[in-house]
Amino acid sequence: MATHDVNLGSGCVSGMFYHAPKGTQLPAYPTQVLGIGWKEVGYISEDGITWNTARESETLKDWSKSIRRLLPSDDSPTVTAPILSTSTESLKTVFGKVETEEANKDHGALSKVTVSAGETSDSEAFLFIGKDDDDTFMLGTSDGYVSSVSDITFAPGEAVNWEATITADQWIFMKDDGQVVKTP
Repeated sequence: MATHDVNLGSGCVSGMFYHAPKGTQLPAYPTQVLGIGWKEVGYISEDGITWNTARESETLKDWSKSIRRLLPSDDSPTVTAPILSTSTESLKTVFGKVETEEANKDHGALSKVTVSAGETSDSEAFLFIGKDDDDTFMLGTSDGYVSSVSDITFAPGEAVNWEATITADQWIFMKDDGQVVKTP
């Protein structure tokens, strides 16, 4: 299939959102097999992810209203991800610490999260992989943290979304057009 420059922001059929310990190296290209340490977090809702590049600045103008200097914003880039999966791995990603207990004769496997004021998650590596026809893209950081979690609604007929905002000083975006060079 021919490459194109207008892409859809769709996730791969399975496993488009991963996390790993802080400092884990990102893949060299979007279709590379992931190295040791990467774990699948789960599904992202159909709303997809939102990347805020935080490329804002304040202008300093002189008396004549001419711009003399741009001051970069103090904000770091973020990715907001509405996580559709409620699994131990997704809860670890959103909340950090998860207590687990194996299934026994009294109950199934348990995952327990305790949320306290002022707690923050540890820094991790995060990776999102998407695909549109032959084009594949990735957006990732080797050092980010969940900086906020939106309100969580438990309502009949609605999927539970664990919408997490991940903040990092640096995000890497890469697109592969799928046109592999074939050698004779």
